[in-house]
Amino acid sequence: MKVSEIKKTGCISFDAGDEVYEVASRLVEAGRKEAPVTRQGRFIGIITLSALAAPFARANVVDNPNSAAVEKAKKERIEKYVSTRMFMKIYLEPDMELSQAVAVLANRNAECVPVLDKRHRLIGGICTSELWKTIIKAVGKGRQAKKPSGAVAKSRGDDTTIDQVLAAVRARGKVTAAEVAVQLKLPLQTVEEYAQSLEKYGLLKVEYDLFGKMTLKKIE
Repeated sequence: MKVSEIKKTGCISFDAGDEVYEVASRLVEAGRKEAPVTRQGRFIGIITLSALAAPFARANVVDNPNSAAVEKAKKERIEKYVSTRMFMKIYLEPDMELSQAVAVLANRNAECVPVLDKRHRLIGGICTSELWKTIIKAVGKGRQAKKPSGAVAKSRGDDTTIDQVLAAVRARGKVTAAEVAVQLKLPLQTVEEYAQSLEKYGLLKVEYDLFGKMTLKKIE
């Protein structure tokens, strides 16, 4: 089975020249935490709500929502906030076999995986929930396992595993991703990736504040 046969879903995308406020508003409205970004039609990386919080934080939007600094932040282009790190630029191709798509999931936890043509142009996206449904049906397991696989947990070669992130949340009940990152000496982006994966498996709850700051909560 090929990627082109998997059900396509409404994966929104943005251009590198789009404005911060417009993009943040559309992500929130769509209930998304991230989306692919293109420049002249070519995929360049992923924009996240967490990254978009930075310009508003610098402008002190809470205390001065109508200030000139906030207005300037709203009109910034998203290009400089796009994550272009290798694991954020993982994508699918229409002629990929399902087995290759599984390997992609092991290296990139995402809401929507971009689908690109041979010229690296964005032609759509596949929701990972639909991809998982196809995978589970194909292997006849019926339901997703309750714990992420070792491939997901250690895909980036970190000494600290996804299990330690989960343990940190369970120990405190409620903690920000930034606090976990400091505690475990991990990049914030890595903690957020792990948290999103754990949430998909029903092992913790992820919440965001107005500025995209992630909080992790223990599930009783």
